[in-house]
This record gives sequence, C-alpha cells and structure tokens, in this order.
Amino acid sequence: MKNSMNIATQKQVLQALQTYWETRPELRFGQIVSNAFRVHPSYRRNPEPEIQDVFYMSNTHFLEGLELLSKMCNESKDSKAT
Repeated sequence: MKNSMNIATQKQVLQALQTYWETRPELRFGQIVSNAFRVHPSYRRNPEPEIQDVFYMSNTHFLEGLELLSKMCNESKDSKAT
C-alpha cells in the first residue's frame, strides 16, 4: 500500500513539474527546484543553509512551492497585461 502511495505522489509531482515547466520553458530543472524551495514558507522562516537544504525537501513541500511559483507567475502576467 505504501509503495502505491509513493508512486501516486511521484506522479503528482511529475505532473505539477511538467505543467509549471511548460509555462516557463526558459528555466532549467535545478532553477525550478531551487525556486520552489526558496518560496516555500518553511524556508522563508529559516533561510539558513545549515538549517534547511533543498536535498531534504519533501514532495509535499515541493508541490506547495510549485503552486506558489505558479501563482506568482500568473500574478506577474496579470499585472503586465493591465
């Protein structure tokens, strides 16, 4: 059961990554991961590198970071359109 949950989460992460990357094709993979890490609220509370490292970011935090990046990207596009 746990393995199937991991696979479902991995598929969700990959789908979110694909969706985001299609909107920002100029970014490299490492940039997307780093940006998702840095916009996540848990990083913003503790920006010390020794406290948090992108290597230990959970799938859930990565997904939340991607969602925040998408919102920021959409807001930026909306503000430029007006």
